[in-house]
Formats: sequence, C-alpha cells, structure tokens
Amino acid sequence: MWEANALQRETQLHAVFSQWRQIALDLPEYDLTVSACAFHRLLSEQDRVIARTFFEFRNFGRRVTQAARQDEFSFFQDLMNEGAAFLDPAASRQLWKTIKKALPKYQQRRQGVDPLRLLRLEDDWNPH
Repeated sequence: MWEANALQRETQLHAVFSQWRQIALDLPEYDLTVSACAFHRLLSEQDRVIARTFFEFRNFGRRVTQAARQDEFSFFQDLMNEGAAFLDPAASRQLWKTIKKALPKYQQRRQGVDPLRLLRLEDDWNPH
C-alpha cells in the first residue's frame, strides 16, 4: 500500500513538472491536453490499485481479529471445562469470576469510570 501511494505521489510530481516544462517550452495547446489526459488515466488506474489494496488490507485485518477472538474463546472455554470438572458448583462460580477478569470484554468494563465517583463530583459541576 505504501509503495502504491509513493508511486502515485511520484506520478503526480512527474505530471506537474511535465506540464511546467511543456509550458516553459511553449508547446502547442494540443500537446498539453494529450499529456494531461494520459496522466489523468494513469492516476485513475493508480487510485483503483490503492483502493483495492486498502480493501484487501482491511479484510485481512478483520480475519486476523476474528481468528484471534476465536482462539481466545476456545482457550478460555477449554480452561473453564478443565477446571470445572474437578470443582463443585460454588467453586466453579468462583473460578468463572477469576477467569472473567482476564477476558477482554470484561476488562474494558472495568476500565470505565466508577458512577459513585461521578456522584461525588456533582456538587462541583452544578455551579458551572
């Protein structure tokens, strides 16, 4: 993707300097138009290549994220099944509480702001 973007930047610079050179040499208007159309077609094709590459990159990222989540899910599911086989129901619930703290879904919840701390700040906010 970086290479395609760098190539497009280089093509744009080449187009600008080519137009500048043609104007400086006082070439006919027809040559300027043909040159501009050629660069326009080339830049359009490069836009398509960049868009396709970006699309593939995003799809690859989604698949990697999905595979990582599936791997985490199966790991914690196996861990819970192995641990619960040797425990009674109360100890199994305690094990689940311990494992749940390690899950990304529940870690994000714990990082939130405590509502009780917000209530203490309410008096300070009212004057403002």
